[in-house]
Amino acid sequence: MGSIGLITIVAGGFMFFAARDALVDRHAEALEDQARLVAAVIDLDIQRDVAANAFDLTIVRLSTENDVRITVIGRDGTVIADSTGDVALTGNLAGRPEVNEARRDGFGSAEQPDETGETRLFFAAVEIASVPGAVVRVASPATELDAAIGRLRRNMAITMGTAVLVAGLVVYALAGRNLVPPQKLRNFVGAVDAGRLDSNVEIGGGHVLDEVDSVPSKTAGVPSSPTSGVERDLGRFEAVLQRLTDGVVLTDRNGEIMQLNEAAERMLGAPMAAAVGRPFVQIARDHELAQLLRRALAGEEPAPLTIEYGLNRRAIRATAQLTRGPRERLGLMVLHDETELRRLETVRREFVANVSHELRTPLASIKALVETLEAGAIDDQAIAADFLGRIVGEVDRLALLVDELLDLARLESGRVALRLEAVSPAEVLTRGGERLRPQIERGGLELRFALPADLPLVRVDPGRIEQVVINLVHNAIKFTPPGGAITIAALTKNGVVEGSVSDTGAGISPEELPRLFERFHKADRARRSEGTGLGLAIVKHIIGAHGGAVSVESELDHGSTFRFDMPLITAVDG
Repeated sequence: MGSIGLITIVAGGFMFFAARDALVDRHAEALEDQARLVAAVIDLDIQRDVAANAFDLTIVRLSTENDVRITVIGRDGTVIADSTGDVALTGNLAGRPEVNEARRDGFGSAEQPDETGETRLFFAAVEIASVPGAVVRVASPATELDAAIGRLRRNMAITMGTAVLVAGLVVYALAGRNLVPPQKLRNFVGAVDAGRLDSNVEIGGGHVLDEVDSVPSKTAGVPSSPTSGVERDLGRFEAVLQRLTDGVVLTDRNGEIMQLNEAAERMLGAPMAAAVGRPFVQIARDHELAQLLRRALAGEEPAPLTIEYGLNRRAIRATAQLTRGPRERLGLMVLHDETELRRLETVRREFVANVSHELRTPLASIKALVETLEAGAIDDQAIAADFLGRIVGEVDRLALLVDELLDLARLESGRVALRLEAVSPAEVLTRGGERLRPQIERGGLELRFALPADLPLVRVDPGRIEQVVINLVHNAIKFTPPGGAITIAALTKNGVVEGSVSDTGAGISPEELPRLFERFHKADRARRSEGTGLGLAIVKHIIGAHGGAVSVESELDHGSTFRFDMPLITAVDG
């Protein structure tokens, strides 16, 4: 039993280090994303040739919004600007590993203690595209990361009770086969001979009963304990086992299932009653999992295996180990569902690819326009003015994209502090709609309001709700042909005020609706060059930050209606 606990503790240690590494990787990836976004903003300011004081203000603003320290480093390693203002005290950074790596590969990272030695600092550096050799570096303390790792360590220490759990399961399995330690029986015999008739031992019969042949007849009638200590412990172990999110399967030496928890039942699609006593290969219905268990039972130490399991192709990471009891070998398989982790990784890759595409398109256009001007078109005033106007438009598009990316990043991370006020929903919705009235009228559209006068007050951030209305109305303008109408409405429903923006436009196909609020998703394929594809994602996160939900109803060629919740002001709010 001790060996089982030891194996499980080792496995738990492995899980802790794997989880810790995942936290560190996630922190590093988030810092890299911040560094790339900050570098893109600074690159735009450099290309615009903004004044030095405005440049410094941009760095301070970005540092405050992203909660990082930002340093701009020149080609020779000197510090050009720093969000803390300590340019002279920073020194030359040409020898820093993350700076050299960024100059060589475009991106670099490093880690070191701060000046006090008490806190780790993570660095991410990105080369500035328009100034080769110059680097933007962001630094973030690992305070929150270390706290998360501390919580993980505490949780894993508690979870190490799994070692006792597995040992208890083995005891349970062995007890069911009547394997009672002889020494325990000898102790019982000695106690009864000494006259302690209240002594008790669980004996199921079997190969060790010859140890008690000499028990005096006066033991007859000794009451047995209704629940032994082992049974109580096993009940606790069973409860812990069923609460584990990982699937756990225990088999005998022949691979027949003896025990599995609820998580394993869900993953394998088989209830315990139907699985116990049957070969694992029949329940798993996967030759790779069965082969992994066979190798473990044969005494090998197979490496963890990740497979796509079942009809829905869920990503399952499986580990199998051999545990040895006094008289038999048992197989232990742990199943970890990594489907959600894989999905998040896919989302991250798609996000990086989409950002790269959205940045590359306007930059390529700017480059082509500049090259044409350099080739002689600048001498033609009409063409030069037209091209310069287009360049300004593309730069504005880049600035909008970067601003929306930063805004969305703050919303998704929960770092946006809402300025909640008790306000009239009609006033907030009206202000948001009226800000776009000139664009609505230029598009030959009609703006309508359906806002009852008796709407109750809501507790919201007025600026953010106006942003929601503007994004939804702007979306409606793009997809509503001249002669159509856009309606902003509200009503009280289910304890909230439900706002809505409706249009009489082209509508959205049913297959597009599930992905409509994803970043960079654009439903109208004919207009993929318009907008950033971030507006609806921002709407979703703003409403979510208020504790509400957003939904959409649409019919092709008949228009769309977007609805969102605003919480009512309560007596507690005052």
